[in-house]
Amino acid sequence: ICDGWALDVLISDLCILYNAFNNNVSPDMKPVESYGSYIKQLNERRESDDFAESRKFWLNKYSDNKTILNLPTDAFRQDDRNIEAIRLDKKIDKQILTGLRQISKGAGCSFFATILSGLYAFFYRVSEQNGFVIGLPTAGQPVAGQNDLVGHCVNLIPFSIGIKDSQPFIDFLKNVQSSLFESYDHQEYTLIDLLKEMQPPIQSAKIPFAPIGLTSVKRYEQEELQCDG
Repeated sequence: ICDGWALDVLISDLCILYNAFNNNVSPDMKPVESYGSYIKQLNERRESDDFAESRKFWLNKYSDNKTILNLPTDAFRQDDRNIEAIRLDKKIDKQILTGLRQISKGAGCSFFATILSGLYAFFYRVSEQNGFVIGLPTAGQPVAGQNDLVGHCVNLIPFSIGIKDSQPFIDFLKNVQSSLFESYDHQEYTLIDLLKEMQPPIQSAKIPFAPIGLTSVKRYEQEELQCDG
């Protein structure tokens, strides 16, 4: 069981093992980091001033109970939620992708912030709602200083931002980037912590508080892998 960050660690280790086997030498592996020490450190950090500051930040941000996104559907929504789903894959045209990267560079923002801004604006338009929450997965390893730890350490950040019809997209994008930095600075207090304290009303047919999420997945090209041959 691992997350995206840990998968990168595993792929790196596999390349080291492959190269060692290919060259008939002993692999030079980094010491294995303990998941138990990671959990212990997390529990200790919950008593820290940084955790208290992060808790205060998120509770203040959501003191007014943000809107729960309610997307229009073309079919009747069942009363009970189940695990049935359909996966849709769609490639983004290379020309569009290039344009998005140019927008990101021109605004001085990350590509992820640009995608998040577009997604948020899209849901704002189709739902006619504002201030809803999008869950953003973040890796817990860097926070704990255990960058080579393999395990499921992902947390969710409850991201929300206001948007106006009259606001230029570039201005909105810059606001999203700034809010992202602020959110990442307070990622120790997670969405799960927030839900436990706020205890929002639960509707059986809907995922509470943050029904949608956005994540980025690294796709490795062969030339990126540090493997001989």
